[in-house]
Amino acid sequence: MTGRPPLPNFFIVGAGKAGTSSLHDYLGQRPQIYMSAVKEPAYFASEIRAENLSEQFQRHVQLQSRELPKRLSDGRPVKPLGWLAFEWEDYERLFQGVRGETAIGEASPIYLWSKTAGSDPGTAPRAGGTGRFRGTDTTSRWFDARRGRTPRCAPGK
Repeated sequence: MTGRPPLPNFFIVGAGKAGTSSLHDYLGQRPQIYMSAVKEPAYFASEIRAENLSEQFQRHVQLQSRELPKRLSDGRPVKPLGWLAFEWEDYERLFQGVRGETAIGEASPIYLWSKTAGSDPGTAPRAGGTGRFRGTDTTSRWFDARRGRTPRCAPGK
């Protein structure tokens, strides 16, 4: 492939155990949609960096990362914590398999609660975003419920 790979034009964010893995897998089966080679690369959440991970979680990521050569299929070596994309080149590599799909996606539920995901206008727009990660109305209702507010029942009210 010449040049840089296309980057995501949509992101899946959500709460844990809310179906984001299934959504990532189902969307990846559609011929017009390319989903990143791994779910939850967490590149835009700077809270998720090697120095912030517990030893137990690092071991978990190392085990996951053993699958990465198969998923990337490019013959290049992977880093021990390669499942998590800490560097821009690693993030781009997750999309090297794009072959003309019109929708290119990434699923990192952590973006929902991350204080840094989408906050840097210099990085998120490079990924086709607007500089912010926005949730659905369901996400807004979840936040309202967490804050103790009565959720809106109808859009615009």
